[in-house]
Amino acid sequence: KQDQVYIYAGDATGHGVTSGLIGSMTNALMEAFWEVLIEWDRVVSEVNSLLFTRLYDARIMTLALLRWDTNISRLYLTWAGHEHLLVYRAESGKIDVYRSDGIALGMKKDITRHTHERHIPFGARDRFILYSDGITEAIREVDGTKEKYGLDRLKQAIKNVPDKTPASIFRNVTEDLSSFMGKEFRQKDDITLVCGGVSLTGKLSSF
Repeated sequence: KQDQVYIYAGDATGHGVTSGLIGSMTNALMEAFWEVLIEWDRVVSEVNSLLFTRLYDARIMTLALLRWDTNISRLYLTWAGHEHLLVYRAESGKIDVYRSDGIALGMKKDITRHTHERHIPFGARDRFILYSDGITEAIREVDGTKEKYGLDRLKQAIKNVPDKTPASIFRNVTEDLSSFMGKEFRQKDDITLVCGGVSLTGKLSSF
């Protein structure tokens, strides 16, 4: 739909080929449904109903979905049990945390009453950050003590970026995470990071 921009991030349980296939199935279903359905929350519900009959061994898929309506310059969020949405507010320099809601795909046959789209206030110089728990739950060990990267450090890495462009935020967070984990770190979980904003012409972009 030319007047709508859709961005989403997801995380399937487990690792390896099976999780990759779940992600591919979800992506294919999402693309198919949003061509024929208008309501983003209904797309999520329909995708879930098909996935539910095809997943096994307690496999699930979380999603966080953003929709930018170019006609009215408004941002909307639909959740399916994914990590929090972070929004950097240019005017105040603060980061709003929109706490996770909804239910992951594959947990129930019908998640209609758990799925809803909400409006997220979003200014021309604000920035949004979607991420997976592979970032906040990354662990390093110092002197025998394990430490998580955590949400507070992620927020600080965002605030430390001088120009606050999506690309700069992405680069600084990934560099800070890499520095935190150290050279000896072995990645055990998927890491996803999406940073975006709106241009003065009202176009949504992400990195």
